[in-house]
Amino acid sequence: MIMSSTFETGRTASTLRPPVLTSWLEESTLFPHAVCALKSWRHRSDSYHDVYGPEYFATLERTSWESAPAIARSIVEHLNPVRVVDLGCGTGNLIDNLRCLGVKAVGADFSDYALKYCEKRCLDVKKIDFTDAEAIRSPLGRFDLAISLDVAHQLPKHAAISHVAYLCHHADRVIFSAPSCANDLLPKCARPLEFWIEQFEAKDFFLDYALSSIFKVEWPEPAAEPVRSRRPLLFQRGAW
Repeated sequence: MIMSSTFETGRTASTLRPPVLTSWLEESTLFPHAVCALKSWRHRSDSYHDVYGPEYFATLERTSWESAPAIARSIVEHLNPVRVVDLGCGTGNLIDNLRCLGVKAVGADFSDYALKYCEKRCLDVKKIDFTDAEAIRSPLGRFDLAISLDVAHQLPKHAAISHVAYLCHHADRVIFSAPSCANDLLPKCARPLEFWIEQFEAKDFFLDYALSSIFKVEWPEPAAEPVRSRRPLLFQRGAW
């Protein structure tokens, strides 16, 4: 059987591979970890800005432009937040749409390319390196809602766990997502949903299954990655 790998999507493709094997490979925990290791090796000499460069954020800008309005409306309809922080806001499409709906929205990101998009939109966005323990020692303030969409899996495991704690410092409600598959350019902490649920529970944050299910239905699927199902999770402080 001849198989070829596509690192940009994290998927293994073959016209000769039977559907059952395809399903097993995509669901197996070994497969994403193997692809992650290969990608880490491939980019071992690259910096963050080399891997997540202009083309990456140009694609993110285009795809988030299509999905951000529906996501923002869904958040406002079900949570009605006054102040929101988006940690890892990318090009700022989501907080821009929240702002248009009357929400005081601020953000943070590490990429200079992403921050340029935010500057053009005149957004209140800070540059923060989420892998720097000193940089994330102080929260940006208190908010009704903290958001982190598809960010934590790009961080080393220790920084990903710290990222969860940093989110919890900012608000009593957190919307979080992190793909468990290895289809990002450089996924460093691709973990199953149970891993993230455990990290939040350790901070006394618990999953709201009902609203998480509603967001799953209402939020558009990623336009650039139709094979990856979006799984937004809403965590709230305190026991249920």
